Amino acid sequence: MQGLVRRVAAGALVLAACSRRAPPPAAVDAAPPVPRLVATTRAAIASARAHIPASGCIARPEYLALRRALAELVPLIRYSVAPYVELIVGPRVVIGESAGVLAELDVATECGRQHDALFQIDQALTVVDLEVVRHAPERRAVVRGLADAAYALGAEALESTPGTPSEPDAVRADLEGLRAGLVNGLAALEANVAVPAIDGPRLSIALASGKLGEEVRALAALPPPYPPLVSGPVSALSLPKPLVASSPARVALGASLFGDKRLSRGRVRACTTCHDPARAFTDGLPTPRSLDPGTPLLRNTPSLLYAPVAAVLQWDGRIRTADAQALNVIHARAEMGLSGEELLAVIRADAAWKTMFEGAFPDGVTEANVGHALAAYESDKLVPGRAPLDLLARGDASRWTADMAAGLEVFVTRGRCARCHVPPTFAGARPPDFTAPVYGVLGVPTKPGSKTLDLDLGRGAHTKKPADARAFRTPTVRNVAATAPYFHHGGYPTLEEVVELYDKGGGKALGLDVGNQDPDVRPLALTTEERRVLLVFLREGLREGT
Repeated sequence: MQGLVRRVAAGALVLAACSRRAPPPAAVDAAPPVPRLVATTRAAIASARAHIPASGCIARPEYLALRRALAELVPLIRYSVAPYVELIVGPRVVIGESAGVLAELDVATECGRQHDALFQIDQALTVVDLEVVRHAPERRAVVRGLADAAYALGAEALESTPGTPSEPDAVRADLEGLRAGLVNGLAALEANVAVPAIDGPRLSIALASGKLGEEVRALAALPPPYPPLVSGPVSALSLPKPLVASSPARVALGASLFGDKRLSRGRVRACTTCHDPARAFTDGLPTPRSLDPGTPLLRNTPSLLYAPVAAVLQWDGRIRTADAQALNVIHARAEMGLSGEELLAVIRADAAWKTMFEGAFPDGVTEANVGHALAAYESDKLVPGRAPLDLLARGDASRWTADMAAGLEVFVTRGRCARCHVPPTFAGARPPDFTAPVYGVLGVPTKPGSKTLDLDLGRGAHTKKPADARAFRTPTVRNVAATAPYFHHGGYPTLEEVVELYDKGGGKALGLDVGNQDPDVRPLALTTEERRVLLVFLREGLREGT
């Protein structure tokens, strides 16, 4: 309640300040306002406000109608009155899991909390209406909002957006609202762009949204939401291109370093020892063997596949970049055990390496460049994008099957998996910039069938915050069939056992003390057939091909 009160006060201050601000300067490349947009936008505002009750509580039908109306409105105002949009539904680029007041309303059960959230939404809409009258939405700003909405339509169909509502009827309301906002906005712009229906498999909506977004962006020559790995329409299933700049010289150098045991103390271990390409860049062990008898390694070796597009690295998320991660492992006594001076001495002793460094970097052999070379290799080689789902997203259905499709439907709906394993990386990184991490608190027992909670505090041990206790970064489930055993401690040998834990509802449902367990982790009651096709999708639909 105190958090909501503070947000009410902050919202009121923002609204008051914005009501006194000077008119914003017109964008240099903005087209003139379109009169029809004013009427369309004001009608959407009125529709949303009509569903806000005067009393403290909101009935379910009115709540769903409000969600639908807000989803219809947001594309029209996303870039015209951004502060109010962020107050209601959160920022376009998320910080943590912030998703605005509407997400709080979704889980609020007390009338007082609902009243606070509804008050903020109503006040924001009041000022939005005034702003629309004073400064008519400009065509380019609305096209940007509609382009975002086209991508969001696909992401919402996959139930992978921040603040994804807790129940299926609310997800449906969001889909209906987004589609209506696209239809109305394009009509107001007099643009001849067809918006796909939202009935049918969620996969079909996600795929169609890519083509829709391409057509909408063409109205104002807008770039895609992010640079894709493979050129073409960008949907919520399109992988991003890694941000690390690489060159053939750096990639070749990184490959040479990655497989060489001289980068470890005693020359007993290379990067490939624990990140074996034949095992999807894992080692097949519950936890790796330590080079320091006094420092056991307690966490499972995660796959490096798709690490170049991960938001954070390490199970506790304490490292952000691949070059820093590589050097951290090289220097850790329990892992590879070389100091910076020892590392440079090893490299300078090899004439071929010295020549490769000089050809790849202007400053030649440096400790930082060791990390940069390894990061370049990973960026070039470890984001393959050749799974059946990737091919399907690019128009090739030759390896896609009915069981995979049924399994994906379970993954994004009944399984609630995409809320944390976010497409297209199917890990804890959110589009469009893939720098916002997703952590999960599942309450993992020490092993299948155990009634003892694993004691590793995960991110909580790093941040010292109670809310982060037993929180771990969400790993990718791409190529997951090859990365057993599972979880941060490697305590679950099979994928069936992992699915069973999720199906039961995590540690809390087993009677373990997990007070901060994620609300999205709850009993699923999947049928035998749903489990079967879910496993088919995980094992085959996300398995990299050649």
